[in-house]
Amino acid sequence: MAGFDEMLNIKHFREQIIRPVLVRLDMHSEAAENLVLGTAIHESNLTHLVQLGGGPALGFYQMEPATEWDLIKNYIRYKPKLHKLMMGFPRYAEIFAAIEESEKT
Repeated sequence: MAGFDEMLNIKHFREQIIRPVLVRLDMHSEAAENLVLGTAIHESNLTHLVQLGGGPALGFYQMEPATEWDLIKNYIRYKPKLHKLMMGFPRYAEIFAAIEESEKT
């Protein structure tokens, strides 16, 4: 399989990234780990951080910036517990600040 040798170590990804984030967000379960890991493998083969063919999707989950913005603006910010936890992640805090700034105009 092309690119297989370049795949991130699945065990490390699960134990060092997925599990700690799910625990921090109080959303951890084995099923949640499997869902999040399976999504990353399906979307990027744990290899591609930029969409093949030049599209806008980014990261192991291949999320488009517009989707990320919409998710934060129209869902997470209205879930107080989740929003508070997410503010601890720099990328989220940066986007949330940009959303608030955009709404001032």
